[in-house]
Amino acid sequence: MLAKLENYLVFIEKFIMVVTSMVLVLLVCWAVVLRYVLELDLYGIEEIEVLIGFWLYFVAGVYGSYKGTQISADILNVLVKNTHVKRFFNIAANIVAFLMVSVFAYWSWDLLMFSIQKRPVTAVWRIPMFFTYLPVVLGFCLMAVYALRDLCRSIKGTPAEE
Repeated sequence: MLAKLENYLVFIEKFIMVVTSMVLVLLVCWAVVLRYVLELDLYGIEEIEVLIGFWLYFVAGVYGSYKGTQISADILNVLVKNTHVKRFFNIAANIVAFLMVSVFAYWSWDLLMFSIQKRPVTAVWRIPMFFTYLPVVLGFCLMAVYALRDLCRSIKGTPAEE
């Protein structure tokens, strides 16, 4: 059942990445045509681009966590030859990663709750900032889930990519 849920989440992540990428490209092209061809300006388009960009950026970060392709400093795996020492450092790195992303998830939750209480909006389009903070919370929470999965795998000794 967990594998089915994970596959469903990955499908949604891929879908969001594709759609937001296409929408961002279209918005930028539209802004260029308006500004440089028609000599018009769509005031505040940056607000919409930032909102969509946040969704793209954080969902792509979640997908990178799922795949295990996020940036890491794995120099110890090259320098250390003992498999037990490598496993220890791998577990320690996964503990640190899980703790850090959990703290970020907590902080982003606080930011989301603040935005719900104070109801800040963007300057031009008056878009509630809630919509900009939501992908941050979802992203860090899902990254925490994937970090916990990686930690459990490293403790059990199973490979990261199954």
